[in-house]
Amino acid sequence: MREDTEHIAIKCEKLSEIIVKMRQWGFNVPSFQNLDECIEELNNTTDKGNAKNYALIVYYNWRSRNLSKHGNSELPTAVIAAEVISQASFYLFSPTEKNWSTNQHLLPKAWCPPPEGWLKLNVDAALLDSNLAGVAGLIRDYVLRVLQSSDDSYVYDRVVSSIFDMKRLVVKALHLNGGSSKQIRDDPSFLQYTELDTELQDNAIEITKEVFRQHGAKRLEISPMRILDGYQPVNRWNTVKLLTSGGDMLELCHELRTPFVDWLVANQVFSFKRYEVNRVYRRAVGHSTPNRFYQGDFDIIGGSSPLMEAEAVKVVVDIATKFCHPSMIDIRLNHTQVLEEVWSWAGVSTELRQNVAELLSLIGSSPPHSTKRKSNWGFIRRQLLQDLHLSEVVVDRLQTADLRFCGSADQALARLRGALFPDKFTRKALEEISTLVRYLRIWNMEKNISIDVLMPPSEEYYRGLCFQIFLKDHMQVPVSEATLMAVGGRYDYLVHQKWNYENRSNPPGAVGTSLAMEKVFRHCSVDIKPSRIELNINVLVCSKGGGGLLLERMELVAELWQASMKAEFVLLEDPSLTEQYEYAAEHDIKFLVLITEAGLTQTGLIKVRHLELKKEKEIERGEVIKFLTDAASTQFRNLSIWN
Repeated sequence: MREDTEHIAIKCEKLSEIIVKMRQWGFNVPSFQNLDECIEELNNTTDKGNAKNYALIVYYNWRSRNLSKHGNSELPTAVIAAEVISQASFYLFSPTEKNWSTNQHLLPKAWCPPPEGWLKLNVDAALLDSNLAGVAGLIRDYVLRVLQSSDDSYVYDRVVSSIFDMKRLVVKALHLNGGSSKQIRDDPSFLQYTELDTELQDNAIEITKEVFRQHGAKRLEISPMRILDGYQPVNRWNTVKLLTSGGDMLELCHELRTPFVDWLVANQVFSFKRYEVNRVYRRAVGHSTPNRFYQGDFDIIGGSSPLMEAEAVKVVVDIATKFCHPSMIDIRLNHTQVLEEVWSWAGVSTELRQNVAELLSLIGSSPPHSTKRKSNWGFIRRQLLQDLHLSEVVVDRLQTADLRFCGSADQALARLRGALFPDKFTRKALEEISTLVRYLRIWNMEKNISIDVLMPPSEEYYRGLCFQIFLKDHMQVPVSEATLMAVGGRYDYLVHQKWNYENRSNPPGAVGTSLAMEKVFRHCSVDIKPSRIELNINVLVCSKGGGGLLLERMELVAELWQASMKAEFVLLEDPSLTEQYEYAAEHDIKFLVLITEAGLTQTGLIKVRHLELKKEKEIERGEVIKFLTDAASTQFRNLSIWN
């Protein structure tokens, strides 16, 4: 038998068996007499879903044949057919709905009910590293109508009981292991980190927490799972859901911010800094165990924009500089209002903007104007023209936006002001970016900043200023690729959605950042260790007069952070002294460092106050850190330091 192209694509006996199986399942897959007929029919058919189905059948049949050629067993016909259906849904095409019968519709957010009189059970399973296993099953349509009364829960209980039938699971395990009851040692549940890896991770997490605490944040622990009782909003498709033997559906923690916002709204909190470092989970492809990642979140509630965003960026940079040289940090800024205006300027229709953003994310790891980013535009252009059917004019404008409006902050902002429609919202957005850049320059980040107007927000709830922070693999400049370390932005929108307006109070502003801790682990070495010594002191840097003396407050608080002290300043440009005292009382801060315009310009002195001891002392600006360190070392018992 000659295994040529026609045999593989048309005449293979196993191929015919798979087609028959697919037809039994309700898929009207075509068959052909020869290769020419196959090519002509598939090119001319209007049912592109079935055409792609046929191509997937040929591919997976050929791959199964290769397994046999290399000494392994061929896959069963039903397994190949099921894999074709699974991959079809992955590639997001849909055959004619009438061909689907009782099978799952391919579109990721759609679900097809079974015919009348049928039951449809969708099942998924997960296994954690801790050996906790779960299987989730969902019976819909006919059975759900029956289960509306408690008297009819018998059917559901029988299904759950069958899923957790240990005898069936043991028989399945024996079959998979070739009849042996011995556990396979390379099973993911046996995956262990080395002692060194664990130590490096612990050090990196503790250093990250130290920085969070230095900025005045307090930890709020997020529960690793929750029971789905039908009252929670439906989460995104890649959340991990487990079914307990009691029939309850659990959802593993997918992200750390939404639960915090729920707490914030429930307690009507208006001023708070919060952090959390914990694992989050994502669904894996196929039958693999869920993917899990360490994530670090830092949030600021209350304050003014863009001061809140500036401190969020500063937190990430402070963490990054614990592990790498400052020149390796790449900060990219954007504003969702500016992004929308760029879409309009380029002529991208509203319904295509999400798809265009997903394509443009392929160049996101490369800095603006880098050689790699420019070279990737050839591929991006083809995809925009062929897949999304954008016009040449629109694609040219998008590429022009990348070349002209991305890069150096001052240059990009000047060009944006001249090109975009100057309505009040766009002017306000550009001014917010400009002010954020000015604040970051106070903290010596000017060389790390760039504007990327094609950068979409990493989460749908970020509205307004947003940022992404990358780590370059080395200090060489320019660099073609970088690793995304953190994302963040303003999420007032999320708080507004959940806020209880019955209390007649407006919700506070909210800014947050999320760190991919695995990226931090890569840069941690045995020489980098947490300080293990935290001064028992929390300082609020205040001002009196002088228009708020924001520059001076920001410079001084940065020096205190550099000295590993817990320090804060009220995130307003010109807070009153009363507002600053109220902030200190609300956040249990005992030490105030008070800057006055006269003190700085005439005497060079600033005041240090201890609110609980009711002591005050004027000291030179350059002696502040030494004075606070000495005071903290004696736990303020030595009252002579105030003389």
